[in-house]
Amino acid sequence: MLKKVENFIEKQEMLMPFDAIVVGVSGGADSVCLLTCLHRLREQYQLKLYAVHVNHMLRGMEADEDEAFVGDLCKSLSIPLHCVHEDVKRLAEISGTTIEEAGRNLRYLSFEQECERVKAHKIAVAHNRNDNAETVLFHLFRGTGLTGMTGIPKKRGQIIRPLLCVTREEIENFLLKENISYRTDSTNLSNDYTRNKIRLSILPIVTKEINERAIEHITSLSDQLTEVANYLDQVTEREFRKIATLSKGKVTLELKEFSSYEDLIKREILRKAIKSISGLKDIEMIHLTDGAHLSKCQVGKEIHLPNHIILKRGYNTLIVYDSQLYSERKDGDRNIQPVEIPLTLDHEDSMKKGTVQRVDFLGKGFEIRLFPYEKSLAIPKNSYTKWYDYDKIRDAVVLRTRREGDFLMIHPQGKTKSLKSLLVDQKIPREERDKIPLVVCDSHVLWAVGVRSSEAYRIDQNTNWVLSVTADS
Repeated sequence: MLKKVENFIEKQEMLMPFDAIVVGVSGGADSVCLLTCLHRLREQYQLKLYAVHVNHMLRGMEADEDEAFVGDLCKSLSIPLHCVHEDVKRLAEISGTTIEEAGRNLRYLSFEQECERVKAHKIAVAHNRNDNAETVLFHLFRGTGLTGMTGIPKKRGQIIRPLLCVTREEIENFLLKENISYRTDSTNLSNDYTRNKIRLSILPIVTKEINERAIEHITSLSDQLTEVANYLDQVTEREFRKIATLSKGKVTLELKEFSSYEDLIKREILRKAIKSISGLKDIEMIHLTDGAHLSKCQVGKEIHLPNHIILKRGYNTLIVYDSQLYSERKDGDRNIQPVEIPLTLDHEDSMKKGTVQRVDFLGKGFEIRLFPYEKSLAIPKNSYTKWYDYDKIRDAVVLRTRREGDFLMIHPQGKTKSLKSLLVDQKIPREERDKIPLVVCDSHVLWAVGVRSSEAYRIDQNTNWVLSVTADS
């Protein structure tokens, strides 16, 4: 078995000469086997080994005995040992997670902290082929995508898993042959934990009554799917970069391009978008399938997913956002922007001093002038300067953002339309509507900048004073 592990390590390029390795050691058969294998490869690779044992404080004296056993083992191998004591049950209650998840998080955090402390290069953990098969089945039963079916990765960042090439049976036979003792965690024999049910009930039936090589076949399939997943990830990354715009708590996808993809690519792009915002905890295939279908739904349709994630169909976009992060950011933007700026100038100042008012609003610069009208003057035809008959305006003119009840005159005969309806007709996304500067008299919008100008207050032969508003082009 040792040769099999050595060949696997070499093929996967898990070790380099003079590596410093932190090894997670619980005292069970798998971790004792891992520590033994790495110790026997120590001279070949000139390794520095450091062991970490985590006491979860769940099993009283039994846990203390495990710790003492690991201490004796590491002492016999001249390997430094760092022990961590933490009440995992309390951690689970505080974090709102299961004891299984809290324990796993604690272990990896402890390994990473020790790795940083001793300046190690790698973290070695003792997952084997049975663990991989159990993980594949666990993901399958819960509902997963292709990535979930790839099982446990052989390498991930600093983490290496040298025993993924051998079964639990091979490990126990190796330890028996070498006369190496190990501890048995009593919780591993209980059906209280989900994975234990797969380990103790499902896999034994499958290997005994269906195919004795079932674990090997599951592992082989997960390896093949890993290759497929890696290729799919490359394609997804390429297309994601083409159509995605990222900001804090939000990903905006270009709808036209998104709609052109096969459903498989749509789902993977959504998976990537969600992962970039909050991770994939509790995200299942049905969520991604519904999200891919959203591109065919009406504007404004929303799908609410776990962890505050919302998928929303815009006019030309598909928006993926964290409703807590995004709403807080949006409200923050409103607080730092001016609500209203008066634009009215005085006739006398304009005649005598030629005053011009210049203001900044919503990231745009505005120039406001008031001057006597002469019929020889040509009314500007460009889209960034608007003239209005100032003498017809009875209320103060201000720059502001939209409010309920805003409207425009859309016909010289007096026909009006609500600003909301106009923006909907123009297919301006809802999240962009509060960013449009408005030149307004009470609730009458003279100019929705970049959208449309009102037909009211037009210059005619009776005009005496012109209010000119120019926005940065």
